[in-house]
Amino acid sequence: MELVTCINEATYSGSLRHGKRYAVLGRDLAKAQIQVKGDTGRTRWFPEFCFDLLGGDALRVVGVRLEVEDPARAGVAVEAVLELSDGQRRWCFFVTPQMLAALPGEQLGSDGRLIMHGAPHMVVVSQITEALVREAIQRIERQNDLLRSTAPVE
Repeated sequence: MELVTCINEATYSGSLRHGKRYAVLGRDLAKAQIQVKGDTGRTRWFPEFCFDLLGGDALRVVGVRLEVEDPARAGVAVEAVLELSDGQRRWCFFVTPQMLAALPGEQLGSDGRLIMHGAPHMVVVSQITEALVREAIQRIERQNDLLRSTAPVE
């Protein structure tokens, strides 16, 4: 029996679970879909991008270290160093919209609004709490965005 591993819950969290292996019941190559029995007990079609088609292990966060570099910014910004299941160490930082708006010297549009780009390892959250940061990391993991949302630690 062919097994695939869920690496991206996408909009199917409830039917699929990140890291779980599923038996392939059917394939539609033209639509790039795989049929499996989901966690709800229903058999249905899911996009191939939700799965590691070789049935390997899903990339997971196995450790998180949160750091506040500047104590004056506590509660406004925090850095996270993630240890991943494949041995990688990755880094990202969490900020609030208020912190971004208060940054000195940032580019502002003609109407005074902030324009920022080029920081894929920046995660914007409504507030900085350890619980919310950890929840955001779990969501990033379940959406298969760990590598895209973090930078390697060198």
